[in-house]
Amino acid sequence: MDIYTTKNKPKTLEHKYMNFRLICIGTLKEKNWESIISDYSKRIQRFHRFEIIEIKEKKDWKTMEPIQRKAMESAALLEHISTGYLQVLLDEKGKQYTSNQLALQLQQWMNRSGKGIEWIVGGPYGYSEEIYHQISNHIALSKLTFTHEMARVMLTEQLYRSLTILHNIPYHHS
Repeated sequence: MDIYTTKNKPKTLEHKYMNFRLICIGTLKEKNWESIISDYSKRIQRFHRFEIIEIKEKKDWKTMEPIQRKAMESAALLEHISTGYLQVLLDEKGKQYTSNQLALQLQQWMNRSGKGIEWIVGGPYGYSEEIYHQISNHIALSKLTFTHEMARVMLTEQLYRSLTILHNIPYHHS
C-alpha cells in the first residue's frame, strides 16, 4: 500500500488494527469539550479501537502539596496501564513533532507495540519521577501550556490527523 509521496518517507508501511487508550486524570467539565472529543473518537475508531479512561480526582488530592499530589496521581495512572501496550506521556518537556512527523512516529510505535498504544495525560502538576522512569516516550503538544481539557482535544485531533496522513486520506494540508 503506497502511503507517502514525499521523498523522506517510506513508500510502504504496515497497518494493523490497534487499541488506542487515552488514560487521564480528571473528567471533562464542559460539554463542549466532550462533544469535540466524541467526534474525533468516532473518527479514530474508523481505523482503530479508541477508549478513554478517566481517573476520577480524589477529594483529598486538591489539598495535597504538589509533590504528594503528583505521586498519588502518577500511582493511579500506573495502575491503569496495561501489559503489551506502548505508553506515551503527554509532557510539556516531551519531544515536539509536526503533524507529518507525529504520523511517522505513530506508525513506528504501532509497529513496535503488541496490543496498542496508551496515551497518558497527567494532572495539573505533572508526573512523579517514578512514572518518568517507567515510561520513556514523552511528547509535547506545544511549548505553550494548555488546560487538560484542551490537551485531550488536541491529542484526539492529532491522532485522527496522523491516521489520515498514514492512510493517505484527505484531511491534512501540508
